[in-house]
Amino acid sequence: MPIEPLNVLLYDIYSSDLFLVTQDWTMETFFSAIFVLCLSYVSNTPITQDIKLDIVNLHNTLRRHFAHGQMKEGLVVANMKQLVWSTTLEQRARTTIRLNCSLSFLNVASYHKFTNVAWDSYGNFSFDILNWYNEIRRYSVNDNACFPIGSCPHAITMLNATQGHIGCAYRRDCIRGRGAFICIYDNNNNNDTDLLWDPLREFLKQGPLCSQCSTPTSFCDDGLCTSCDIRSENCDCRKTCSAPGIGSGTLNSTACSCTCQYGAGLNCDQQCVDTSATDFYYYDICSTMTQEECEYFPEVRQGCAKTCGVCRTAPEA
Repeated sequence: MPIEPLNVLLYDIYSSDLFLVTQDWTMETFFSAIFVLCLSYVSNTPITQDIKLDIVNLHNTLRRHFAHGQMKEGLVVANMKQLVWSTTLEQRARTTIRLNCSLSFLNVASYHKFTNVAWDSYGNFSFDILNWYNEIRRYSVNDNACFPIGSCPHAITMLNATQGHIGCAYRRDCIRGRGAFICIYDNNNNNDTDLLWDPLREFLKQGPLCSQCSTPTSFCDDGLCTSCDIRSENCDCRKTCSAPGIGSGTLNSTACSCTCQYGAGLNCDQQCVDTSATDFYYYDICSTMTQEECEYFPEVRQGCAKTCGVCRTAPEA
């Protein structure tokens, strides 16, 4: 008698992640997959400390190159973070590549949008990373899109200005003899915008280099936001806390942070406005907010900053 198909839920004890296999398995297929999965725990190709440093340095070089506007004229990034290696992301990358290579015939795992994968990788990681970055040539600043549409997802991922950590993994023999190189980046803004639409400007702020760096990476290392390292004298603060006709404030040079008297933003160079005022056609929602609502709801203070007194308009504005 044939064995009834199974819908299987795999639990990866190494990463404590759950993976739902959306394909019917026979019992023989299930146990074969478990056997392959167990073997894969020892078949990842390790990345040495020196290579990890090379991966991080190349990413930062390319992010710095882009932040300076050297790839797209007129686009200078004010909040591009410096990447550092994360063992947590490295472990997640190893788990992801292990499952996808071992169970590739079942299409087990889908990738997180802040993940880059290079199939057919021969272990030349610099080549793979440069291929990702070169996709940005297809990006139009004016149109905020890549042409053809959706043709630069790797570049969009690695140039996300808000990311501060990276972890990668490599498998020499992944699918039909092909190698696979994967990098996962952190993202703190939890933006769910589909990468198909190339939302690069959702992840960066334009303006003078490092003028929009946030704590704790509020200092500058040649265009990249970083923490202050007194030992290396890397404590370059680029904030001015001033923009004529828009805002002004006081600079705390120790923390490289601004206390704005007028204006808004990390450098007091943004207009003090109610950003939620135009969320509804012909209706200013901020005009109905009370002080109690401003104090109780953080999203109200953020969207109705002027009404709630979070910021003030400059007298000359």
